[in-house]
Amino acid sequence: MKLIIKESKIQKIVFDYLDNEPLLNDLRSEIAWNPEGTNYFPQIESEDYPDYSFSYFPSQETYDYPDTYEEDMFPMIEVNYEIWSKLGDIFGEKMVTEFLLKWINGKYNLEAVSINPG
Repeated sequence: MKLIIKESKIQKIVFDYLDNEPLLNDLRSEIAWNPEGTNYFPQIESEDYPDYSFSYFPSQETYDYPDTYEEDMFPMIEVNYEIWSKLGDIFGEKMVTEFLLKWINGKYNLEAVSINPG
């Protein structure tokens, strides 16, 4: 049996999951080491939760190690590796890369052009 699933249906499934993921919802934001960058943290502080969920870097100069990524990869989102790995195990890295970027940009009103594990 051959099944065909449209990309929009897959995106809806991923977005529904992300809408219910506590590590990515109701995050508090704080200024990063560089005042132009922003770190996003879960509201719940627990040993079961990672230190941060993701960080947003509007330009290459705002990233901790500017030579790590090319200038055209900014603005960029860097997702906590534990969260990235969990989502990659569920949906696959290609879907995480594409759909998580769209979802975070929409949810947190950001304008990132790339997303990477951190």
